Amino acid sequence: MIDQRHCAVTQSWLARVCLATVSLAAIFAGGCTDGARPSWFNKNKNAAQQRWDRVRSDVRLELARAELSKGHYEEAAAQLATAEAQTPALPGLDLLKAKVLIARGDFFGAEPLLRAVLDADPYSSEGQYLLGSVLQQSGRLDQAVEHYQTASALERTNNEYALAVAECCLSAGQAQAALEWLQELYFAPGGLDSSYQYHLLLGETYRMLGDAAQAALAYENAFHLGADDAHTLAAAGDIYMTMQDYRRASELLEPLVDEQKDSSPGLVMALARCLLETGRPEEARTRLGILVRGYDDPWAWLMLGQASAQCGELAAALGNVKRALALDSDNVAAYQVQAGLALQVGDYGLAASAAERAAQLGPTDPLNYCLLADLSHLQDNRERAVRLYRDALQLDPDCQAARTALLRLSPQFAADAP
Repeated sequence: MIDQRHCAVTQSWLARVCLATVSLAAIFAGGCTDGARPSWFNKNKNAAQQRWDRVRSDVRLELARAELSKGHYEEAAAQLATAEAQTPALPGLDLLKAKVLIARGDFFGAEPLLRAVLDADPYSSEGQYLLGSVLQQSGRLDQAVEHYQTASALERTNNEYALAVAECCLSAGQAQAALEWLQELYFAPGGLDSSYQYHLLLGETYRMLGDAAQAALAYENAFHLGADDAHTLAAAGDIYMTMQDYRRASELLEPLVDEQKDSSPGLVMALARCLLETGRPEEARTRLGILVRGYDDPWAWLMLGQASAQCGELAAALGNVKRALALDSDNVAAYQVQAGLALQVGDYGLAASAAERAAQLGPTDPLNYCLLADLSHLQDNRERAVRLYRDALQLDPDCQAARTALLRLSPQFAADAP
């Protein structure tokens, strides 16, 4: 009995083992008889390969970002091409490709990529901002402002996005719109009130609006917060010159000119103007004398003439003005300076010809009539002098030089003058 039961159990067990073996063989054979792997095996293998390619592609994206940050645009593009070959629909690929194209100056190529990014995700703040920059570069400023505003609304703490709106409005000549945006953002999240870039942009806005005092205040706030770039110093210096605060203008411009190896002629001339206005003609003459050696410009020579005159070197001043007129024979200001210098040295013939030429070129400038009147007075032609001073006042009732001279020559005529 025991042997029979044992044999029965053994046979049953063997049968199950054989059945299991046949089943496993069938599974691995995939129900096929040609020895091929099962379909699920290939499917899993493909999924694993895709996952691995995705990991490798993500690494390529990070490498591309690193190369882009270093300014290695070709290397970044190569990394992105490899990543796209491995994983064509890789998230973030189009955005990064667009950034590389923008960095390389290919705004036309970047635009369709960015539009595809926003079609897939209209809430991409970076995509909105980058598309705004592309549109701004191509002159579509109104559209650019809209995308910048969307980017700023999506990411309110990003100062770059917020300031781009105002900057683009300024580029479009919409200074008032820029001001309103900047005023609204002053207490916005992100600490714009402590950002010198904010105050610089505010200064540029007020400057465009013609509000020199507010522009100067904004620039000073920017300086207090650390702004020290050449553009800002020059812009602020120009504002202070407009306000006739030549002392503060020279404080800003003088170190800028000294620090720059090759300062622009305009900057040197602006500083020279400040030096002349603040009683430092010798320094102005020195700087202008160096400038005209390589910058043969009529206005530079004319200013050098004014500096020489203030230094008491009238002959040199006349020579400098003569050079200015040789370069620009229709320069009204040069003829006016020449006439004034000629009067000082007693060369009435030169003074007369210069003043008359200035009056021909600038018939509505009261200074020309004052010069002719001064000459007539020195030549004892009182009646002509009075008439010319009155002509000057007809052109400009606020011309104090004419009114003062007329009062001295003829109080009655001065009282009757406009």
